[in-house]
Amino acid sequence: MEQKKLIRTLDSITSRRFKTENEMLKEVLDQIVAREQIKVTGGRIWKLNKFLKAYELIYQTGDVQKIPTDFKLPIDEYPIFKEITKERTVLANETNKFLISKGIFKYSASGVGLKIKVADDRYYEYLLVVNSEEINDDLGYTLNIVATILTSKLNAWRASVSRKDLIEDIDRAKQLQKSILPEHEYSFHNYDLFGITVPAKIIGGDFFDYLEIGAQGDRLGIVVGDAASKGLA
Repeated sequence: MEQKKLIRTLDSITSRRFKTENEMLKEVLDQIVAREQIKVTGGRIWKLNKFLKAYELIYQTGDVQKIPTDFKLPIDEYPIFKEITKERTVLANETNKFLISKGIFKYSASGVGLKIKVADDRYYEYLLVVNSEEINDDLGYTLNIVATILTSKLNAWRASVSRKDLIEDIDRAKQLQKSILPEHEYSFHNYDLFGITVPAKIIGGDFFDYLEIGAQGDRLGIVVGDAASKGLA
């Protein structure tokens, strides 16, 4: 029953409008830490920097000692990161002396998002890490559900942003195409000419133009063309 409530809560949170994906991840972590039933004392979000080959801290919350914001986790010092790639969620003992000095002895870490290639291995782009006095299989199972839902929602959010960007690009292309075409109606001496281009899809490659020829402007040329993928026709 508790897991069903958690899933509904996550679905409600991730269905909101967020400016960035980081904001969505932070809100989810805040809700996890706030839920007394999960018994989490604090948590952090780490983001993979493939160029530095390390995870960078982007957010931390809860009743835990704070870590410097510039702190990094080199992937070559944490073989367990490869295990996260396989299992998504792991329960482990902390090995970093600095983090141990901050009172972090056990943790549960879950991979979120895409798996990014670094050297010969792949790593999740985000790690959702929590601390609790009870690091057990139930907590790991719960966080695995959270990470799976988050990854799905993250993919959907990115697809939505991508569609929005595509629509904006198409609108700009339509305006550009419209700006290079002449007006539909054109008068030349005793003649009234009308032209229009109707694309087969959203944007077409057909174009036309009226060209007055001669010093006196007594001749008119009509140009019709088609911009195909291999050139102009």
